[in-house]
Amino acid sequence: MATRKTEATELSVGFGILGVNPLDQKADIGHLFLDDSLPIPKWRDFQEEYAHDEKLYRKFVELGLYLRELRFRNVNHLIWAGPQQQAATASGAKDLFIPSLNMPISVKNDSNVVSNASPHNLFRSLPQGKAPASRAEHWFLEKDSTGYQQLYKFARDLFHKELPSDANEFESQISRSERDEFQDFVTKELTGQDKKHFEILYTDMCGNVAQNSAIEFNGHLDNLPSNERSAVHESVMRQFFRIDTVPYLLVGLDKRKGFAVQIPDLTTWKRRWRVEGVKAIPDLGRGQSVVKITVTTVDKNSRTVIYDFGFRVEIRWSHGKFCGNPEGKLYKSFAWTGVPFFENLI
Repeated sequence: MATRKTEATELSVGFGILGVNPLDQKADIGHLFLDDSLPIPKWRDFQEEYAHDEKLYRKFVELGLYLRELRFRNVNHLIWAGPQQQAATASGAKDLFIPSLNMPISVKNDSNVVSNASPHNLFRSLPQGKAPASRAEHWFLEKDSTGYQQLYKFARDLFHKELPSDANEFESQISRSERDEFQDFVTKELTGQDKKHFEILYTDMCGNVAQNSAIEFNGHLDNLPSNERSAVHESVMRQFFRIDTVPYLLVGLDKRKGFAVQIPDLTTWKRRWRVEGVKAIPDLGRGQSVVKITVTTVDKNSRTVIYDFGFRVEIRWSHGKFCGNPEGKLYKSFAWTGVPFFENLI
């Protein structure tokens, strides 16, 4: 669920595009935001949040005002789509939508996060060209069952309550409240040599998971039939660069500086560009499971020009140690304004 801060950044851009003061108590919200996309209670929440940090949100309003002057002078209505659940296969988030121009707009606030998927979908489904799975195995157990068992056993033997001896049984049987209690013990009560030994076991397991994840990812790509490789590369572009089937705008702050780019649709991108290669490399110096992924693209109009883009996947528990399946959070290591196939508007 989006935070009030996230919602406020999206709506601030929207009010800027509409040319309306966000704090205008007389604004006809039903007229401005179609399909009841901004209910009155949400508008009041937004105004409260906006007033709480007006200096920040004013920057997003100014981005919207700039876009209005540049492209949207006649836009008087839009839809706030941020609260809507996006489809699992959607690559570009649609936070705002201008129906009259069929133009989606995505808003980002100083974030290098590209997506938050399961490791299964990033390292197994994606490089095989398969549809993303809604449920998947526990990735730590999948990629280093021995290391995970050792880590679990070490903490379990020190815990003050009885738990299953097998990590698989723990993952399938233990309730959330018991997991939370075990996590609190691991994070707050392990001290001295016990804490150091736990961290050594954890780091070893993370290294094995990163190594084995990269091996699987590269293996699937290497084994692709030649007639499937192009389609898989397109899927990588969609997920890693948020390219969708229609063009849209990506706007926001990057290192506190405003930016706006137009991301082309996939068909337009393919006319001029192609993927030269995709490679996963384990990053073993992080103290957690991290896999670097490099995507190399080539401009068809200048075959000698090659662009390498760096990403990383952090495989970690989203709710703390031993609490649920690990997630795979995808980060970029470059600015969106530095992507040569995006059109810079600011």
